[in-house]
Amino acid sequence: MKKYFIIFLFIISLVVTADATQPIRAYLTSATFNTPDKGPYIETYLSVIGNSVRFVKNSNGKFQGQIDIAINFSRNDAIKNAEKYTLSSPEIADTTKGCANFIDVHRFILASGKYTMEISIADKNNGAEKPFVSTMPVVINFDDTKITVSDIQMLESYTKSTTPSIITKSGYDLVPYVSTFFPENINKLKFYAEIYNAKKLLGEGQKMIVSYSIQSHQ
Repeated sequence: MKKYFIIFLFIISLVVTADATQPIRAYLTSATFNTPDKGPYIETYLSVIGNSVRFVKNSNGKFQGQIDIAINFSRNDAIKNAEKYTLSSPEIADTTKGCANFIDVHRFILASGKYTMEISIADKNNGAEKPFVSTMPVVINFDDTKITVSDIQMLESYTKSTTPSIITKSGYDLVPYVSTFFPENINKLKFYAEIYNAKKLLGEGQKMIVSYSIQSHQ
């Protein structure tokens, strides 16, 4: 049984010291979901602090940052899923006005079980000798004989989708909120979660109640 509506977010603060003046700052969270056709998957949300990245002029005459990222999931010393890619920031015309944060979302199909997730991150434009590497445990556990709930994905915003993309679920574009800190100016909590096996176990057209609340972590 999955945990019910508890803020589960494990957050990694990734700091890469490229030089004494310009460390990369990025934050990572993840959430697990299930699908009837492909089975379980884990979704990773990486938020890169724009002002911590070196922006260089590209072929379009605009400034852009690029981050080299490698993520893998291993179990019993065997890699079960992995991806290596370069994340590019939005293009900007002037870096003196500041560089906005940018977000990456990736999905990895994995069977139920315990894994070690490893992420490697480096600024492609700063010439750092070695990327920063961090690991965290991941547990995927969906029971088809019970009504279960996915992990909770905290949201910065959500809008009806016009063109489906990697951030689209259930007809909405979901922009993740990649932090466990909620400042005073945030007076609403937005989140997304999925419920599984309700129709199979309760029957077609049966009603159910979903309730949620904020509780002390103690």
